[in-house]
Amino acid sequence: MPANHDCGCEEKANPHPDNALQLLEALGAEIAKMPSEDLFDLPVGRVRAAFQNVYDIAAGMLGVDVLAKPMALKGNCSDYPGWKFKSWMYREFGDEKGMMHLLSTDAPFIEAVCWNPRTLNPRNEVPHSALVAWWNSLGKGNPQRSTAAREIEVALASPETQDATFDHIPEHTFDFVADWIEGNRATILGKALRFDVPPALVAGILACEMLYDYSINDKGSDEWGIDLRGTLAAGFASAHYETVVLAREHYDKVSSGPDSPTHEIPWPYWAWYWVALPINIPVYERYFEFREYWEFLMTDAGAITIASLVARWLVDPYLSEEVEKDLIPFARRKRETETLTAEDMAVIFGAYRAGISDWSPLGSIGYASIKDYQTTLTNLGLGDIGKLALPVMKYMLTQFHG
Repeated sequence: MPANHDCGCEEKANPHPDNALQLLEALGAEIAKMPSEDLFDLPVGRVRAAFQNVYDIAAGMLGVDVLAKPMALKGNCSDYPGWKFKSWMYREFGDEKGMMHLLSTDAPFIEAVCWNPRTLNPRNEVPHSALVAWWNSLGKGNPQRSTAAREIEVALASPETQDATFDHIPEHTFDFVADWIEGNRATILGKALRFDVPPALVAGILACEMLYDYSINDKGSDEWGIDLRGTLAAGFASAHYETVVLAREHYDKVSSGPDSPTHEIPWPYWAWYWVALPINIPVYERYFEFREYWEFLMTDAGAITIASLVARWLVDPYLSEEVEKDLIPFARRKRETETLTAEDMAVIFGAYRAGISDWSPLGSIGYASIKDYQTTLTNLGLGDIGKLALPVMKYMLTQFHG
Protein backbone atom coordinates (compact mmCIF):
# COMPACT_ATOMS: atom_id res chain seq x y z
CA MET A 1 0.00 0.00 0.00
CA PRO A 2 1.43 3.43 -0.83
CA ALA A 3 2.87 5.35 2.09
CA ASN A 4 0.25 7.99 1.82
CA HIS A 5 -2.47 5.33 2.15
CA ASP A 6 -3.84 6.35 -1.24
CA CYS A 7 -6.15 3.53 -2.29
CA GLY A 8 -7.25 5.34 -5.44
CA CYS A 9 -10.64 6.14 -3.96
CA GLU A 10 -10.50 9.89 -3.65
CA GLU A 11 -12.70 11.50 -1.04
CA LYS A 12 -15.75 12.91 -2.76
CA ALA A 13 -17.72 15.94 -1.63
CA ASN A 14 -21.46 15.65 -1.03
CA PRO A 15 -22.95 16.12 -4.56
CA HIS A 16 -26.11 17.57 -3.02
CA PRO A 17 -25.01 19.82 -0.13
CA ASP A 18 -28.30 21.71 -0.19
CA ASN A 19 -30.19 18.59 0.81
CA ALA A 20 -27.89 18.01 3.76
CA LEU A 21 -28.55 21.59 4.78
CA GLN A 22 -32.28 20.99 4.42
CA LEU A 23 -32.01 18.01 6.76
CA LEU A 24 -30.17 20.17 9.26
CA GLU A 25 -32.87 22.83 8.93
CA ALA A 26 -35.55 20.25 9.62
CA LEU A 27 -33.72 19.00 12.68
CA GLY A 28 -33.26 22.55 13.93
CA ALA A 29 -36.94 23.28 13.40
CA GLU A 30 -37.90 20.26 15.52
CA ILE A 31 -35.62 21.47 18.30
CA ALA A 32 -37.13 24.93 18.16
CA LYS A 33 -40.61 23.49 18.73
CA MET A 34 -39.55 21.57 21.86
CA PRO A 35 -39.53 22.87 25.43
CA SER A 36 -36.36 24.30 26.91
CA GLU A 37 -33.51 21.95 27.86
CA ASP A 38 -34.07 23.19 31.41
CA LEU A 39 -36.85 20.60 31.54
CA PHE A 40 -34.37 17.76 31.26
CA ASP A 41 -36.14 15.73 33.92
CA LEU A 42 -39.12 15.35 31.59
CA PRO A 43 -39.01 12.84 28.66
CA VAL A 44 -39.49 15.60 26.09
CA GLY A 45 -36.58 17.49 27.62
CA ARG A 46 -34.31 14.48 27.22
CA VAL A 47 -35.42 14.07 23.60
CA ARG A 48 -34.64 17.71 22.99
CA ALA A 49 -31.17 17.26 24.44
CA ALA A 50 -30.56 14.24 22.19
CA PHE A 51 -31.73 16.18 19.15
CA GLN A 52 -29.49 19.09 20.14
CA ASN A 53 -26.48 16.80 20.42
CA VAL A 54 -27.04 15.38 16.91
CA TYR A 55 -27.63 18.90 15.61
CA ASP A 56 -24.41 20.23 17.11
CA ILE A 57 -22.38 17.44 15.50
CA ALA A 58 -24.03 17.95 12.08
CA ALA A 59 -23.74 21.74 12.26
CA GLY A 60 -20.05 21.42 13.09
CA MET A 61 -19.43 19.10 10.14
CA LEU A 62 -21.26 21.42 7.73
CA GLY A 63 -19.98 24.62 9.27
CA VAL A 64 -23.48 26.06 9.36
CA ASP A 65 -25.70 27.02 12.30
CA VAL A 66 -29.23 27.29 10.88
CA LEU A 67 -30.72 28.02 14.31
CA ALA A 68 -28.95 31.36 14.23
CA LYS A 69 -31.07 32.56 11.30
CA PRO A 70 -34.67 32.14 10.09
CA MET A 71 -35.25 28.78 8.46
CA ALA A 72 -35.68 28.99 4.68
CA LEU A 73 -38.91 27.59 3.25
CA LYS A 74 -39.20 25.99 -0.16
CA GLY A 75 -41.90 27.65 -2.26
CA ASN A 76 -43.53 31.07 -2.25
CA CYS A 77 -47.30 30.74 -1.79
CA SER A 78 -47.95 34.39 -2.61
CA ASP A 79 -46.88 33.82 -6.21
CA TYR A 80 -50.47 32.66 -6.74
CA PRO A 81 -53.48 34.98 -6.19
CA GLY A 82 -55.12 34.59 -2.81
CA TRP A 83 -52.70 31.98 -1.49
CA LYS A 84 -50.82 32.55 1.75
CA PHE A 85 -48.18 30.67 3.67
CA LYS A 86 -49.64 28.66 6.53
CA SER A 87 -46.92 26.33 7.78
CA TRP A 88 -44.11 24.11 6.63
CA MET A 89 -43.95 20.36 6.18
CA TYR A 90 -41.46 17.57 5.67
CA ARG A 91 -41.42 15.88 2.31
CA GLU A 92 -42.33 12.23 2.70
CA PHE A 93 -39.66 9.71 1.70
CA GLY A 94 -42.10 7.90 -0.58
CA ASP A 95 -40.23 4.60 -0.72
CA GLU A 96 -38.15 2.16 1.30
CA LYS A 97 -34.81 3.69 0.32
CA GLY A 98 -34.99 5.95 3.32
CA MET A 99 -32.98 8.93 4.49
CA MET A 100 -29.84 8.47 2.36
CA HIS A 101 -31.95 8.30 -0.77
CA LEU A 102 -33.60 11.56 0.26
CA LEU A 103 -30.21 13.22 0.64
CA SER A 104 -29.20 12.10 -2.88
CA THR A 105 -32.17 13.74 -4.64
CA ASP A 106 -32.85 17.32 -5.65
CA ALA A 107 -36.39 17.49 -4.21
CA PRO A 108 -36.77 19.86 -1.24
CA PHE A 109 -36.98 18.27 2.18
CA ILE A 110 -38.93 21.14 3.70
CA GLU A 111 -41.86 22.58 1.76
CA ALA A 112 -44.31 25.40 2.35
CA VAL A 113 -47.96 24.58 2.97
CA CYS A 114 -50.20 27.13 1.27
CA TRP A 115 -53.72 28.14 2.27
CA ASN A 116 -56.56 30.02 0.55
CA PRO A 117 -60.16 30.25 1.86
CA ARG A 118 -61.52 31.67 -1.44
CA THR A 119 -60.47 29.41 -4.27
CA LEU A 120 -61.98 26.90 -6.69
CA ASN A 121 -59.19 24.48 -5.86
CA PRO A 122 -60.91 21.40 -4.33
CA ARG A 123 -58.41 21.68 -1.46
CA ASN A 124 -57.82 25.06 0.14
CA GLU A 125 -54.70 23.86 1.96
CA VAL A 126 -51.98 22.23 -0.16
CA PRO A 127 -48.19 21.83 -0.34
CA HIS A 128 -46.54 24.36 -2.61
CA SER A 129 -45.64 21.73 -5.21
CA ALA A 130 -49.32 20.64 -5.41
CA LEU A 131 -50.36 24.28 -5.78
CA VAL A 132 -47.99 24.73 -8.71
CA ALA A 133 -49.26 21.55 -10.37
CA TRP A 134 -52.91 22.61 -9.91
CA TRP A 135 -52.32 26.09 -11.30
CA ASN A 136 -50.57 24.69 -14.37
CA SER A 137 -53.38 22.19 -14.97
CA LEU A 138 -56.23 24.73 -14.97
CA GLY A 139 -58.36 24.55 -18.08
CA LYS A 140 -57.27 21.06 -19.14
CA GLY A 141 -54.95 22.59 -21.73
CA ASN A 142 -57.72 24.73 -23.26
CA PRO A 143 -56.31 28.31 -23.48
CA GLN A 144 -59.72 29.99 -23.08
CA ARG A 145 -60.58 27.88 -20.06
CA SER A 146 -57.15 28.39 -18.51
CA THR A 147 -57.44 32.16 -18.88
CA ALA A 148 -60.94 32.20 -17.40
CA ALA A 149 -60.04 29.92 -14.48
CA ARG A 150 -57.04 32.06 -13.56
CA GLU A 151 -59.01 35.30 -13.91
CA ILE A 152 -61.60 33.84 -11.54
CA GLU A 153 -58.88 33.12 -8.97
CA VAL A 154 -57.64 36.70 -9.33
CA ALA A 155 -61.18 38.00 -8.84
CA LEU A 156 -61.74 35.86 -5.76
CA ALA A 157 -58.52 37.19 -4.25
CA SER A 158 -59.21 40.85 -5.06
CA PRO A 159 -59.82 43.15 -2.07
CA GLU A 160 -62.76 44.56 -4.05
CA THR A 161 -64.72 41.28 -3.91
CA GLN A 162 -64.20 40.23 -0.31
CA ASP A 163 -67.67 41.39 0.75
CA ALA A 164 -69.29 39.07 -1.81
CA THR A 165 -70.41 35.82 -0.20
CA PHE A 166 -68.52 32.81 -1.52
CA ASP A 167 -70.57 29.63 -1.06
CA HIS A 168 -68.83 26.81 -2.83
CA ILE A 169 -68.45 23.03 -2.78
CA PRO A 170 -65.16 21.35 -3.80
CA GLU A 171 -66.75 19.36 -6.63
CA HIS A 172 -67.66 22.52 -8.52
CA THR A 173 -64.30 23.29 -10.07
CA PHE A 174 -64.28 25.57 -13.10
CA ASP A 175 -63.61 22.58 -15.37
CA PHE A 176 -66.60 20.74 -13.92
CA VAL A 177 -68.87 23.73 -14.49
CA ALA A 178 -67.51 24.41 -17.99
CA ASP A 179 -68.07 20.74 -18.89
CA TRP A 180 -71.65 20.94 -17.57
CA ILE A 181 -72.34 24.02 -19.68
CA GLU A 182 -70.87 22.38 -22.78
CA GLY A 183 -72.87 19.20 -22.17
CA ASN A 184 -76.08 21.26 -21.99
CA ARG A 185 -75.20 23.58 -24.85
CA ALA A 186 -78.16 22.62 -27.06
CA THR A 187 -80.67 23.08 -24.23
CA ILE A 188 -79.20 26.45 -23.28
CA LEU A 189 -79.41 27.65 -26.89
CA GLY A 190 -83.01 26.44 -27.20
CA LYS A 191 -84.31 27.92 -23.94
CA ALA A 192 -82.49 31.21 -24.46
CA LEU A 193 -84.09 31.50 -27.89
CA ARG A 194 -87.57 30.79 -26.47
CA PHE A 195 -87.22 33.49 -23.82
CA ASP A 196 -85.35 35.90 -26.12
CA VAL A 197 -82.23 36.29 -24.00
CA PRO A 198 -78.56 35.75 -24.90
CA PRO A 199 -77.45 32.15 -24.34
CA ALA A 200 -74.14 33.42 -22.95
CA LEU A 201 -76.09 35.20 -20.22
CA VAL A 202 -78.07 32.09 -19.30
CA ALA A 203 -74.88 29.99 -19.26
CA GLY A 204 -73.07 32.65 -17.24
CA ILE A 205 -75.83 32.90 -14.64
CA LEU A 206 -75.87 29.16 -14.11
CA ALA A 207 -72.08 28.95 -14.00
CA CYS A 208 -71.85 31.77 -11.44
CA GLU A 209 -74.50 30.13 -9.28
CA MET A 210 -72.63 26.83 -9.39
CA LEU A 211 -69.27 28.46 -8.63
CA TYR A 212 -70.16 31.16 -6.11
CA ASP A 213 -73.58 30.45 -4.63
CA TYR A 214 -73.95 26.69 -4.18
CA SER A 215 -73.02 25.59 -0.67
CA ILE A 216 -72.97 22.26 1.09
CA ASN A 217 -76.43 23.13 2.45
CA ASP A 218 -77.71 23.66 -1.09
CA LYS A 219 -76.26 20.32 -2.13
CA GLY A 220 -77.83 18.58 0.86
CA SER A 221 -81.18 20.23 0.25
CA ASP A 222 -81.14 19.07 -3.37
CA GLU A 223 -79.99 15.53 -2.64
CA TRP A 224 -82.44 14.99 0.22
CA GLY A 225 -85.34 16.72 -1.53
CA ILE A 226 -86.02 18.91 1.50
CA ASP A 227 -86.50 22.68 1.31
CA LEU A 228 -84.11 23.50 4.14
CA ARG A 229 -84.11 27.25 3.42
CA GLY A 230 -87.84 27.72 2.98
CA THR A 231 -87.39 29.45 -0.39
CA LEU A 232 -88.13 26.59 -2.79
CA ALA A 233 -84.85 27.37 -4.52
CA ALA A 234 -83.60 24.06 -5.85
CA GLY A 235 -81.16 22.89 -8.50
CA PHE A 236 -78.36 24.89 -10.03
CA ALA A 237 -80.58 27.87 -10.91
CA SER A 238 -81.26 28.46 -7.18
CA ALA A 239 -83.99 31.01 -7.89
CA HIS A 240 -86.35 31.73 -5.00
CA TYR A 241 -89.94 30.83 -5.76
CA GLU A 242 -91.17 34.38 -5.10
CA THR A 243 -88.74 35.61 -7.75
CA VAL A 244 -89.84 32.98 -10.27
CA VAL A 245 -93.51 33.95 -9.76
CA LEU A 246 -92.71 37.61 -10.46
CA ALA A 247 -90.69 36.59 -13.52
CA ARG A 248 -93.65 34.61 -14.86
CA GLU A 249 -96.05 37.48 -14.25
CA HIS A 250 -93.75 39.79 -16.19
CA TYR A 251 -93.24 37.35 -19.05
CA ASP A 252 -96.99 36.79 -19.43
CA LYS A 253 -97.37 40.55 -19.95
CA VAL A 254 -94.74 40.77 -22.67
CA SER A 255 -95.17 37.45 -24.46
CA SER A 256 -98.21 35.46 -23.40
CA GLY A 257 -99.91 32.78 -25.46
CA PRO A 258 -100.71 29.07 -25.56
CA ASP A 259 -97.18 28.25 -26.71
CA SER A 260 -95.47 30.26 -23.95
CA PRO A 261 -92.40 28.46 -22.60
CA THR A 262 -93.68 29.15 -19.09
CA HIS A 263 -96.24 26.38 -19.69
CA GLU A 264 -93.37 23.88 -19.59
CA ILE A 265 -92.95 24.60 -15.88
CA PRO A 266 -95.14 22.39 -13.61
CA TRP A 267 -96.61 25.14 -11.45
CA PRO A 268 -98.35 24.19 -8.19
CA TYR A 269 -102.10 24.77 -8.48
CA TRP A 270 -102.01 27.44 -5.73
CA ALA A 271 -98.79 29.06 -6.93
CA TRP A 272 -100.35 32.47 -7.40
CA TYR A 273 -101.27 32.67 -3.74
CA TRP A 274 -97.71 32.18 -2.62
CA VAL A 275 -96.91 35.87 -2.13
CA ALA A 276 -99.95 36.25 0.15
CA LEU A 277 -99.00 33.31 2.36
CA PRO A 278 -96.68 33.49 5.36
CA ILE A 279 -93.12 32.61 4.35
CA ASN A 280 -92.71 30.28 7.32
CA ILE A 281 -95.21 27.66 6.21
CA PRO A 282 -93.86 24.34 7.52
CA VAL A 283 -91.90 22.39 4.94
CA TYR A 284 -94.09 19.31 5.22
CA GLU A 285 -97.20 21.33 4.33
CA ARG A 286 -95.60 22.51 1.08
CA TYR A 287 -93.90 19.30 0.07
CA PHE A 288 -96.66 17.54 -1.84
CA GLU A 289 -97.97 20.71 -3.49
CA PHE A 290 -94.54 21.62 -4.83
CA ARG A 291 -93.00 18.20 -5.36
CA GLU A 292 -93.40 18.19 -9.14
CA TYR A 293 -92.07 21.74 -9.39
CA TRP A 294 -89.11 20.84 -7.17
CA GLU A 295 -88.28 17.74 -9.21
CA PHE A 296 -88.41 19.84 -12.38
CA LEU A 297 -85.87 22.27 -10.92
CA MET A 298 -83.56 19.39 -10.14
CA THR A 299 -83.20 18.47 -13.82
CA ASP A 300 -80.70 20.19 -16.09
CA ALA A 301 -83.48 21.33 -18.41
CA GLY A 302 -85.47 22.68 -15.46
CA ALA A 303 -82.54 24.70 -14.14
CA ILE A 304 -81.90 26.14 -17.61
CA THR A 305 -85.60 26.99 -18.08
CA ILE A 306 -85.84 28.83 -14.76
CA ALA A 307 -82.55 30.67 -15.32
CA SER A 308 -83.76 31.76 -18.79
CA LEU A 309 -87.11 32.99 -17.44
CA VAL A 310 -85.52 35.00 -14.64
CA ALA A 311 -82.88 36.32 -17.04
CA ARG A 312 -85.63 37.72 -19.29
CA TRP A 313 -87.26 39.36 -16.27
CA LEU A 314 -83.95 41.09 -15.49
CA VAL A 315 -82.90 41.95 -19.04
CA ASP A 316 -86.09 43.92 -19.80
CA PRO A 317 -85.69 46.56 -17.05
CA TYR A 318 -81.97 46.80 -17.73
CA LEU A 319 -82.49 47.68 -21.40
CA SER A 320 -85.79 49.54 -21.02
CA GLU A 321 -86.28 53.18 -21.92
CA GLU A 322 -88.51 53.47 -18.84
CA VAL A 323 -87.66 53.39 -15.15
CA GLU A 324 -91.21 53.08 -13.82
CA LYS A 325 -92.00 49.53 -12.80
CA ASP A 326 -95.49 49.41 -14.34
CA LEU A 327 -94.32 50.80 -17.68
CA ILE A 328 -91.36 48.48 -18.28
CA PRO A 329 -93.31 45.48 -19.66
CA PHE A 330 -94.69 47.66 -22.45
CA ALA A 331 -91.69 49.91 -23.13
CA ARG A 332 -89.18 49.79 -25.94
CA ARG A 333 -85.61 48.66 -25.41
CA LYS A 334 -82.71 51.05 -25.73
CA ARG A 335 -80.80 48.37 -27.61
CA GLU A 336 -81.01 44.71 -28.50
CA THR A 337 -79.88 41.85 -26.34
CA GLU A 338 -77.19 40.93 -28.87
CA THR A 339 -75.27 44.04 -27.80
CA LEU A 340 -74.95 42.97 -24.17
CA THR A 341 -71.30 42.93 -23.13
CA ALA A 342 -69.66 40.80 -20.45
CA GLU A 343 -69.87 43.82 -18.14
CA ASP A 344 -73.61 44.17 -18.83
CA MET A 345 -74.12 40.50 -18.04
CA ALA A 346 -72.13 40.85 -14.83
CA VAL A 347 -74.48 43.66 -13.75
CA ILE A 348 -77.48 41.46 -14.54
CA PHE A 349 -76.06 38.60 -12.51
CA GLY A 350 -75.69 41.02 -9.60
CA ALA A 351 -79.45 41.57 -9.83
CA TYR A 352 -80.07 37.82 -10.16
CA ARG A 353 -78.25 37.21 -6.93
CA ALA A 354 -79.11 40.28 -4.84
CA GLY A 355 -82.21 41.81 -6.44
CA ILE A 356 -83.44 45.28 -7.39
CA SER A 357 -85.48 47.46 -5.06
CA ASP A 358 -89.07 48.01 -6.34
CA TRP A 359 -88.66 45.21 -8.88
CA SER A 360 -87.59 42.14 -6.95
CA PRO A 361 -89.37 40.59 -3.93
CA LEU A 362 -89.32 42.55 -0.71
CA GLY A 363 -86.07 42.51 1.20
CA SER A 364 -83.77 42.73 -1.82
CA ILE A 365 -80.36 44.11 -0.91
CA GLY A 366 -78.92 44.70 -4.37
CA TYR A 367 -79.55 47.72 -6.58
CA ALA A 368 -81.31 50.61 -4.85
CA SER A 369 -83.57 51.38 -7.81
CA ILE A 370 -84.27 50.42 -11.41
CA LYS A 371 -82.48 53.57 -12.52
CA ASP A 372 -79.37 52.65 -10.54
CA TYR A 373 -79.53 49.20 -12.11
CA GLN A 374 -79.71 50.65 -15.62
CA THR A 375 -76.84 53.10 -15.07
CA THR A 376 -74.51 50.95 -13.00
CA LEU A 377 -71.68 50.86 -15.52
CA THR A 378 -71.76 54.59 -16.23
CA ASN A 379 -72.39 55.91 -12.72
CA LEU A 380 -71.39 53.31 -10.15
CA GLY A 381 -69.20 50.67 -11.72
CA LEU A 382 -69.36 46.95 -11.12
CA GLY A 383 -70.01 45.87 -7.55
CA ASP A 384 -68.34 42.99 -5.75
CA ILE A 385 -70.74 40.37 -7.16
CA GLY A 386 -70.37 41.76 -10.67
CA LYS A 387 -66.58 41.65 -10.45
CA LEU A 388 -66.73 37.97 -9.53
CA ALA A 389 -69.11 37.31 -12.42
CA LEU A 390 -67.11 39.22 -15.05
CA PRO A 391 -64.48 36.56 -15.94
CA VAL A 392 -67.25 33.95 -16.16
CA MET A 393 -69.31 36.12 -18.51
CA LYS A 394 -66.26 36.84 -20.66
CA TYR A 395 -65.68 33.12 -21.06
CA MET A 396 -69.32 32.41 -21.91
CA LEU A 397 -69.26 35.02 -24.65
CA THR A 398 -66.39 33.12 -26.25
CA GLN A 399 -68.43 29.91 -26.11
CA PHE A 400 -71.74 31.33 -27.36
CA HIS A 401 -70.62 34.12 -29.68
CA GLY A 402 -72.86 34.70 -32.70
